[in-house]
Amino acid sequence: MSIKVAIIGAGSVTFARRLIQDILSVPELADTTLALMDINEQYLDLVANLVRRDVKANRLPAEAVARIELDLALRTGLTRKADYTNAYVDAVEALIATLQGLASLLIWLVIVVLPVLLIFAIPIVAIVLLIRRARRNKAKATEVKAS
Repeated sequence: MSIKVAIIGAGSVTFARRLIQDILSVPELADTTLALMDINEQYLDLVANLVRRDVKANRLPAEAVARIELDLALRTGLTRKADYTNAYVDAVEALIATLQGLASLLIWLVIVVLPVLLIFAIPIVAIVLLIRRARRNKAKATEVKAS
């Protein structure tokens, strides 16, 4: 099954090349069409040439197509039917969801748990301090009697 994979920001040589190598290492994805897009033409061409060289060296049916402008790629249909896009989008969405969950947890802790803890903690701390003071006073009184 041939699919299209659109990589937006493919001019990042290390990331894009490693991602593409990982994709093409899966036998079922060997005939993938790779839609490479970046705003930096120099780096995009470098990555596209490296990918084409890797595809040729490994005798894969994959194809790499490079585009500078995302709008052009969308108009020509290069990315319209892409099955997968850059993993950055999924990673950012997961990070945002995690941070929202953490923020909700923090708000819940401050609004619900902290007041309850304070209600119980203040009397307990006061009792502990009173007991310590009483023991100290008792120790001092015993010391005074002994001397």
